[in-house]
Amino acid sequence: MALVHCWSQLRRRLVKLGRNTKSPIAEAAIRQIAALYAVEASVRDLSAQLRLAARKDYAAPIIATLKSWFETQLSMISTGFKLAEDIRYGLAHQSTRLECQLASH
Repeated sequence: MALVHCWSQLRRRLVKLGRNTKSPIAEAAIRQIAALYAVEASVRDLSAQLRLAARKDYAAPIIATLKSWFETQLSMISTGFKLAEDIRYGLAHQSTRLECQLASH
């Protein structure tokens, strides 16, 4: 459950933005975070060792792709937009979420 908690704040921010602005970037980010939730759901009943292995194999690449994608999106939008603020929030907390994901049992 720690993985979901670690990503939930960013997801909430993006969902709110997506509802208010219909931003395709926010919607795409939400879909990528949903893929992480799906990984977590698939490992829920496994042993801690198997959960960790699955997270490294399946979630870590999604996180790496999401980070790179966020950086690309951020370079193309105005720094004053709420979306840019949310992306910066996501990037600033990236290492914390990755540590949380790999450490949760």
